[in-house]
Amino acid sequence: MRRHLEAALVATLLSGTLACATAYQAKSGTGGYSETWLSDSVVRVSFQGNGFTQSDRADQLLLRRCAEITLERGRRFFAISDQGGNYGTDPLLPHGNATGSATIRLLESAGEVASAADALLVVEQTNKTAGGVLSAEARAAIARIRAGD
Repeated sequence: MRRHLEAALVATLLSGTLACATAYQAKSGTGGYSETWLSDSVVRVSFQGNGFTQSDRADQLLLRRCAEITLERGRRFFAISDQGGNYGTDPLLPHGNATGSATIRLLESAGEVASAADALLVVEQTNKTAGGVLSAEARAAIARIRAGD
């Protein structure tokens, strides 16, 4: 009986560590973000979640990567020209396979387009979801922005 309980406990612990949503990270075997530069100021950003990643989490992490790229390039604002997601269903996975992509244009100022997104605000709003993970370049850009305000 004790052996069955120990086996059940080990299985429970393993399923808890293996059954995690995709973290905010560069794309790996468990998912993550990637990008393709189309020009100096236009980039296609993608996020692929694993079977435990809910669609709203994938959307938030996609937007965070868009904001992080913007900050890393010394800009504060970006515009999304094309965004889409695929939230496929798989009966064996709790949330399907959440993926999303967006084409963004890095902006010189918020006034360039009416729908400009503020990278600083996006980072703040997605910080909890991303576990506070942010590149050193983006952190330095945020410090410069805050020092200038």
